[in-house]
Amino acid sequence: MDSMSNQIRGRSSYLRINYRTTEEIRKFAFGLLNGVSFNNLDEDYDNDKGCQSLTHGDKPEIKEFATPEDELDFLVTKINDMETNGIEQKSICIVARTHKLPDNYIAGLQRAGIKSFEIKGNKTDDRSFDGVRIATMHRVKGLEFNHVFAVAVNKKVLPFGTRADFEDDISLEEFRTGEKCLLYVALTRARKIACVICYGGLSELIV
Repeated sequence: MDSMSNQIRGRSSYLRINYRTTEEIRKFAFGLLNGVSFNNLDEDYDNDKGCQSLTHGDKPEIKEFATPEDELDFLVTKINDMETNGIEQKSICIVARTHKLPDNYIAGLQRAGIKSFEIKGNKTDDRSFDGVRIATMHRVKGLEFNHVFAVAVNKKVLPFGTRADFEDDISLEEFRTGEKCLLYVALTRARKIACVICYGGLSELIV
């Protein structure tokens, strides 16, 4: 009996519970981190069997557009639709790879009449301010939102570097792993819905 009790305790302590995001987002993010094709993420797939989410929802979407204007039009339409359905703008976060990209989205949303609040540096997410949240993939770590859009997940943006920047294949692979981790962190900030969008060609990290 004692031996069986130890096995049960060992098995239960091995399972880690993810309280933040849905099972669908968790699996999708782990798949990207480990180079598993989006099309191969069936119901049985799990490369992190020691972790499980308690909630379920829609699988993350991947949306590709020809131009940044098309991508922005999609974002504006989605945000307006979400607000119409009672979703607060402050529960939505747009996440980009580089420090320069947020300015483009702030300006674009402003032209469309949508408020935004950029989280950068030591600035905290002050929930007394309305507006869609915007942050870089580095800055969004540790934060949580109901809805996350990983934007400009483009070739030449993610990964943000070229083969010529690295001395050997090992340093290149370490860099690529770091870039995958950034995308993983961005997507797992979402409690309910996550979406990957790009323009001009999808990142090679999305297999």
